[in-house]
Amino acid sequence: IKCTDSCLCLCVLTVSHQVFTLQVYEGAESVLLPCQIPFVSGPTTVVWSRYDLNPPTVHQRDKLKDQNQRYSGRTSMKTDALQAGDLSLNLTNLQLSDSATYTCSIRDKRIGQRRVTDVKLYYINTVKITYSVTMFLRFLGPSTINFIYLNLGEEN
Repeated sequence: IKCTDSCLCLCVLTVSHQVFTLQVYEGAESVLLPCQIPFVSGPTTVVWSRYDLNPPTVHQRDKLKDQNQRYSGRTSMKTDALQAGDLSLNLTNLQLSDSATYTCSIRDKRIGQRRVTDVKLYYINTVKITYSVTMFLRFLGPSTINFIYLNLGEEN
């Protein structure tokens, strides 16, 4: 594109939408939901949302008053997130109800809101059930066999 005095040159940032799937197992202390953007200019707001909740806001940088209460005190982002282009969300104190799709968006007065990343999070609850079966083996005599069952959860 060649600019002349009679036209306005505009640089438009195209953000490609990414989709990630994460599996986190019971006992994990936290998970990092990834969201990367190569370039951010001007005043921009980062919003992490879950659209199955009301209010849907999981984390909004510098404006936590609109945050859904189930995430209060459990979310954080890097302090230099916008400068670094790393808009990833750290979610702590994981719960089974955290299994959902999270959306990372950027809001700008010029372009409105753009979805950058969707992260499908599966928090997998492992249930350990142990039971014994006593068997009589023909040549070895009585033996005990232990079975362990791990429930790896369900995918929605």
